[in-house]
Amino acid sequence: MEGERGRATDDAEGAGFGALLGRLIWTETEDGHLSDEELLSFCRLLLIAGNETTTGLITGCVRVFDEMPETFEALKGDRGLIPRFVEETLRFYSPFSATVRRTTRATELAGVAIPEGVIVLPLMASANRDESVFDRADEFVIDRDPNPHLAFGYGIHNCLGAHLARLEGRIAVAGMVSALEKIEISETADRTQFDRLGGPSTLPVRIARAT
Repeated sequence: MEGERGRATDDAEGAGFGALLGRLIWTETEDGHLSDEELLSFCRLLLIAGNETTTGLITGCVRVFDEMPETFEALKGDRGLIPRFVEETLRFYSPFSATVRRTTRATELAGVAIPEGVIVLPLMASANRDESVFDRADEFVIDRDPNPHLAFGYGIHNCLGAHLARLEGRIAVAGMVSALEKIEISETADRTQFDRLGGPSTLPVRIARAT
């Protein structure tokens, strides 16, 4: 029965993805239909939006638990803090530290003139530590509110998978808090991988189950 449900779910997801690609193929813009490369680029974007954001968020949560174990204890005492904890983790350890954009018109930012048609590299991780926006910007404040971080971008460039990543992050944190007494990163972990775009490819941890 479990296998049948799993296959049914996979079939439904496959059908949904196929329907989305079908609509993209027939979509017309002012420049005509999307090219094959544009379609492939969009598929790669969907893969990142639906997977990498969630993976990076959960990795960030474990990193916070390891570096600040008092946060784990706080959540065990008050599960209502989980949504704000997730948002603060997104701010403090953004799943993606930077992105790439091309300017569509000449503009000026902080007194710097930026021409039209140039590639820029917005640093979300830096923006999320902006002292002019966040009080105690370099501190992890578990109940920070409001929290206008840019971990998922902004406006029309907001990450497509943001809502799903938040939901899955909250579920994962709630599961860890309920099932575990403690979680910490193993001494065998390569912590230098945290500096990579997208975070580490693997993250060994040690856990103690709740009794």
